[in-house]
Amino acid sequence: MRLLKDGETITDLLKMKPEDILLRWFNFHLKNAGHDQQITNFGKDIQDSVKYTILLNQLNKECDKTALNEDDLHKRGALVLQNSKKLGVEESFITSDDIVKVTLTNL
Repeated sequence: MRLLKDGETITDLLKMKPEDILLRWFNFHLKNAGHDQQITNFGKDIQDSVKYTILLNQLNKECDKTALNEDDLHKRGALVLQNSKKLGVEESFITSDDIVKVTLTNL
């Protein structure tokens, strides 16, 4: 219900494509974290792992934001994956290269 915009019903939300619901969910958490940017895609908008870092910290404060101090995208992605383990995400599911490469091909 918290993902609904003014005037929308749950039926409206459920008519959306799953990717659009996920984008709205991601942006909901970015906004709640006080982050001033939103994402419009799961490509170039998340390639740098900044928004992933903000999202994970918003979901679980044990997921720190030290990745934001890392300039190297691959190292930053690795720090995001370390944080994701705190949420029970298996390491073999995705690699830091996947975060950077997959999104680079979608630019």
